[in-house]
Amino acid sequence: MSAREPRDPLAEVEDPFAAELRTMALTERHRPVESWSPSPTRAAVSRRHWGALVAALLVDSALLLAMGVRPDLGAVSHPALGLAIGAPLAGAVIALRASSARGGLGVGTSPSWVLGSLLLALGAFALSALPHAHMVQEPGAHFVDATAACIMGTALLTVGPLTLGVAAFRRAFASSALLRTAALGAASGAFAAAAMALRCGIDGRAHVWIGHGTFIVAGAGIGAVLSRWTRA
Repeated sequence: MSAREPRDPLAEVEDPFAAELRTMALTERHRPVESWSPSPTRAAVSRRHWGALVAALLVDSALLLAMGVRPDLGAVSHPALGLAIGAPLAGAVIALRASSARGGLGVGTSPSWVLGSLLLALGAFALSALPHAHMVQEPGAHFVDATAACIMGTALLTVGPLTLGVAAFRRAFASSALLRTAALGAASGAFAAAAMALRCGIDGRAHVWIGHGTFIVAGAGIGAVLSRWTRA
């Protein structure tokens, strides 16, 4: 006859978490299945970005026509006008490239590269004023008034592209969102500066740098503030 096995003193102790586990199991069993929308394809993302770019071009073109072009547009030398428009556009392309580049790992480039691109974009814009013969064409109160008017004009021309850009890159930046959205704002400001060259005919480097270029820097600052909407 085999010896009787010793009785486990813990066998009759109730599990204190048994009721909670049963409740959790029932809850998980009846939880509705959440439906997740699939991530957009790379082609769809590209179409959204190009659509925002075309829309920004159309918005600023309409604003420029409403504001009116410079009266001496036909008399301006083609090289000077080409530089006045091309240099800010080159800065806009540099900044936009820094903002949208995917990088080696597909999550964007390094912060130092974005910051360097921002400085390079600002330097490209600065070249647009080199053909002007004078630092200040009309000193005094007129210079202040005219410069303030151009700052307001570039502000209006910056709003559309920046708004469309932030909407197109919503939740798109997994890294360096602040700097990349700042680059997006700088690109919008540089695009506005290129458009302002068709609006303003004042021949003065200080006027161009301040009146047309302020919102490259201000746009970068506003873009940094808006990075909460572009951060993935």
